[in-house]
Amino acid sequence: MSDTDRHIDLNWRTVEGREPVGDLAAQENFPVAARFLPAQVRRRLFTLYGYARLVDDAGDEAEPERRGALLDAIEADLDRAYTGVRPELPIMRAVAALAAECAVPREPFDGLLAANRLDQTVIRYETFDDLLDYCALSAAPVGRLVLHVFDAATPARIARSDKVCAALQVVEHCQDVGEDYERGGHDVLGARLRPHKARLLGEWVKAGWPPTQPRTNGRR
Repeated sequence: MSDTDRHIDLNWRTVEGREPVGDLAAQENFPVAARFLPAQVRRRLFTLYGYARLVDDAGDEAEPERRGALLDAIEADLDRAYTGVRPELPIMRAVAALAAECAVPREPFDGLLAANRLDQTVIRYETFDDLLDYCALSAAPVGRLVLHVFDAATPARIARSDKVCAALQVVEHCQDVGEDYERGGHDVLGARLRPHKARLLGEWVKAGWPPTQPRTNGRR
């Protein structure tokens, strides 16, 4: 196993102080897999969460100079998962099993990788349409994957899911717009709301932004 693969592997096994996927999911602001769901469905949803978290950590939490190589390693394992070769990373082996069980297409998994690659080079979206194009890669794939887990991926449902996921992503960015704007991140206000930017930032500062303590859950 290469150093790159080993780095990811250690991040996704219950070793060296890392938490299992279920414990990581419990830190989120929303339930990843409700307990009343059948065990098989919960397992599949945790697999989706594990993949999304792996990709997000590689593209956002790793050292900047290593992010491209880490995303490449995940993509290589995704190639293995979809060509009948045993993936090297534990979570990717679960992805391979899920893809076979639920006939999940590869495209949504690729979309999440593409979104994280964009994050390495694009720091601002000047128009709302540009932001929605980004949401099509960073948010819509999650809804599509969930639909496949529930065997509910019809064209009409996918279209509605894409809109809901994009809306949730935009709301999330709006929630963090002050922090993102300060560090040069995704500019969700863009050209459409730019005249109101100074007023909004002023109101956030009066309300106590930026916070003096970092968020404890570590996730958005």
